[in-house]
Amino acid sequence: SSGINAEYRAISINNTELINIVKDKFPRGGAMGLLDSHPELLDRYTTLANKFASIGYVAPMNVLWTYHFIHGNRDIASSIWQNHVKSSNQIMFQKVCQVARATGNIELAFGLVRHLAEADQVTSGARGIAYSCLLDCLCASNEHKKGYSALKEALNIKVALEDINRTALVRLKQGLEEEGSTFP
Repeated sequence: SSGINAEYRAISINNTELINIVKDKFPRGGAMGLLDSHPELLDRYTTLANKFASIGYVAPMNVLWTYHFIHGNRDIASSIWQNHVKSSNQIMFQKVCQVARATGNIELAFGLVRHLAEADQVTSGARGIAYSCLLDCLCASNEHKKGYSALKEALNIKVALEDINRTALVRLKQGLEEEGSTFP
């Protein structure tokens, strides 16, 4: 929490040079871990993220979106997504994939795919990562036909096949074949 305190002080005093240093050193991954370990800091972090967003730095809002999205706070997550993250040139969502895979949360994986589909600047590679996560979750739940439908959907929206994780494709192929279906 001392890192958040330093960042909060930097934003509070409106020192441009100090703000830029803090932006460069902002612990995006660490911030997510901090919020998971110390949810009592959420209000302070939200204030900090809003201050950063007011000067055009959205990474802390991305962390906040990830936190609320994973924890099922749909309304808050949606507002942050629409107002800050959706149009960002770098959307961080690795933690969403980690949680979806670890918990087998198909809805979380589907939700990520849907969000990235409406984002302004997401690459085929990023969409491929999200679809790979979805395929992993579906295959883990033995929903291989739904996985195949998701793969076709990905290809239809111009996600390159090489952007889908090979391991996810192999698991999908094996699962379909074990069910008596063919994988093209």
